[in-house]
Amino acid sequence: MSFFFHLVTLLFGLPSPKMGHWDELCLLCGISPIPPNGIYTDTAYGAGDLAEKLIEYDPSLLHDMELDEDALQELLRTALDAESSDGFDWFTRPGWRWQGFRTCIAIGHFLSEEDDTPHQIVSTDKGYMRRVPDGQEVETRLVKDANCGEFRVVINRTVDGKGNMVETQEGKLSRTASSDYLYGELARGDGFGNFFLSEGCYHYLRAWLDFNQLPEPQHDRQLNFVGELYEVVNSRQKGRVNGIGILPFIDYDGIERTLDQTQYDIAENLNIPKCTTASIRRGDPPEELLDSITRDCRSWMFRAPDMWPVADDEQIIKYAFAHFPMTTIPSDTVKPFPSSVLLNIAQFSDSVVTYFTLARSSKRLYNTLTDSSFLNNALKSMASSPSGCLFWVRPVTTMHGEEKKAYDAISTFLLRTASEAVEQDSDSSPLSPFGYKDFPWYYFVRRCFESDSMINRKRIWGQVKQLKGIWRDYRINGWEVERFGVPLK
Repeated sequence: MSFFFHLVTLLFGLPSPKMGHWDELCLLCGISPIPPNGIYTDTAYGAGDLAEKLIEYDPSLLHDMELDEDALQELLRTALDAESSDGFDWFTRPGWRWQGFRTCIAIGHFLSEEDDTPHQIVSTDKGYMRRVPDGQEVETRLVKDANCGEFRVVINRTVDGKGNMVETQEGKLSRTASSDYLYGELARGDGFGNFFLSEGCYHYLRAWLDFNQLPEPQHDRQLNFVGELYEVVNSRQKGRVNGIGILPFIDYDGIERTLDQTQYDIAENLNIPKCTTASIRRGDPPEELLDSITRDCRSWMFRAPDMWPVADDEQIIKYAFAHFPMTTIPSDTVKPFPSSVLLNIAQFSDSVVTYFTLARSSKRLYNTLTDSSFLNNALKSMASSPSGCLFWVRPVTTMHGEEKKAYDAISTFLLRTASEAVEQDSDSSPLSPFGYKDFPWYYFVRRCFESDSMINRKRIWGQVKQLKGIWRDYRINGWEVERFGVPLK
């Protein structure tokens, strides 16, 4: 690439034939480093688009509410222009445009700011292929200022003598785009080479992957975490989706539809306008109708995943599990197991739903698994290691500031009069509220499932599990395509 083209890229952000700026998405969570700031860019257009979806979903809505289509559109436009029911603009309130999504980790080979990443374009029977170096000597950079899938600022973090985090910034281009816009032969092909994760997703992936459950790799090369990740991403038959950045073998639950050159709006994340329809039928005021629209657009998928719930003072004493009625009374064909065996089984349940499904299979199991003390220990075991289905409720210590933020919130679940006197488990940090033997796990987990932030955290946990399956295949079967071998200059 010429120095002049590089200079234009840095100054004007025009590194491709496409006009202006475009976004690419984190390959794990599907969120851009420039997260959404609205539902629709144009509320008048949005009102019309949403009205069509409402009428299609509920054909009798206009007749029942004595509205015509113009009146429905005006109702929706007023709501889209309104503030939320708590008086805050939806996209400036705490939890939106999270810094952990906006700051990213660039992963790959960064030899020179003036050159593209090391590669060779070779001809094959099926066309052209981009060859890249393997996972050895892969680097990471903490980056920001995203533009067209690349980053223009590198962040350096140090700790001063008082233990405070100090950041300095350096203007430096980090090439991570999935689009090979510089090469006509590859302009429409998949993206291979350097890539990025949001900073939050990077730390969550490292903490949640659970290498102990992966088989040993079939090669004898010494690769660190990012080196293996680089090969997992780049050794598949298909690479990152060109110009979008996501992986074609991961299900993002439709969040990628919100990318239309940029990811400024969330309207395309709407599946079924169920809440909006119900809100109109109730005659809700504009600010409550707006809340319903954002719920239908699954706004929780963009919420900061580091906002732990706090306990309700009026409910903290009433956290015992409320038994659900059994819909059938099955015969007791399941022989009773010792509680220790059942606790081991519970620890490896793939979900809380599976646990309660098991409880319904027998009266004896029901009585044991729904006992408040046993249930509390079972939920604790599910959150004890990366193999447990509730491990995501724990903070990740490598994510700066997350542990303290989590513990400040979680400590509200401890009984005020007894918390200091309760003996802690020997294997727990003295700072962790989870260490208290009487910690109300059922009440805490229930509150997590009621939290938009925590549900998004659980979503990212699910993305990690999907990538883990690909990682397992990589370790067992190696590369799907021999794309590596380009020497580092």
